[in-house]
Amino acid sequence: MINQVQATIETIERRRALLRPVASLDAWAAYYRARWHLDRHTADDYDKAESLLKQAEKLDPDAARIHAGLSFVHRQRAFLNLRADREGEIRRAIDLAKHSLSLEPEDPQARWAYGRALMLRNDVGSALHEFETATSLNPSFAIGQYSVGFARSMIGATAPSDEALDKARRLSPLDPMRFAMLATHAFNCAATGRHEQAVELAGLAAAHPNAHFHIVAIAALCGAIAGKKPVAEKYARLLRQAKPDYGADEFFIAFPFQSADYVATFRRGFKLLGLPA
Repeated sequence: MINQVQATIETIERRRALLRPVASLDAWAAYYRARWHLDRHTADDYDKAESLLKQAEKLDPDAARIHAGLSFVHRQRAFLNLRADREGEIRRAIDLAKHSLSLEPEDPQARWAYGRALMLRNDVGSALHEFETATSLNPSFAIGQYSVGFARSMIGATAPSDEALDKARRLSPLDPMRFAMLATHAFNCAATGRHEQAVELAGLAAAHPNAHFHIVAIAALCGAIAGKKPVAEKYARLLRQAKPDYGADEFFIAFPFQSADYVATFRRGFKLLGLPA
């Protein structure tokens, strides 16, 4: 229960910030209100989060977590390919995370933000180091544990990835990023022949109301790889509605797998779905 205190406090602070009128927001109320928008994963919500975080920055310019939040806005825009200048978004994500670290090198969220930005450069090894540093600074940092699991999945370290993902879900069972924890676990299952579990986990991930189109793609791929044609067709249809031109190129830009086996598995999934492979 002690390990869940931080996640509970974060949730309470976000809810409290949402109840306050915008005109009366102080730096940390603005920060927590921005965090609520960051969990919605839409272009409009990222714009609102950025506006709130800039308001918070003016009020508290030396707060590392505010700059980490701004870094994550740009990181997500690049990850979801929401802006034409993807390279510019990556540079801003990295620069803001570095500034956050310069303000507070031992803040786990600053380390996490830098690691997430580095993933956009396919620098998985350096990103994993940042995530592991973040969780050593705060072992109860659920999103940090998830990110350790994500990076380990990208390098094909399946069992250590599953371990970190399980820990993240135990630490924060109602986490707004739970869909990503489930989807990453589904990656590992699909790549190691645990097809029934992969389909189940990916379906749970895609059912989350804030799950983005990459998560729908994962559900479609897991269904196809498992030979579950109705499941695969269901999510492929939803994917085409959300992102008509989606294909393997966009998928592998978002998910920088270093394992040839993982790449081959999911590329086969795209072929089975009849999507650009």
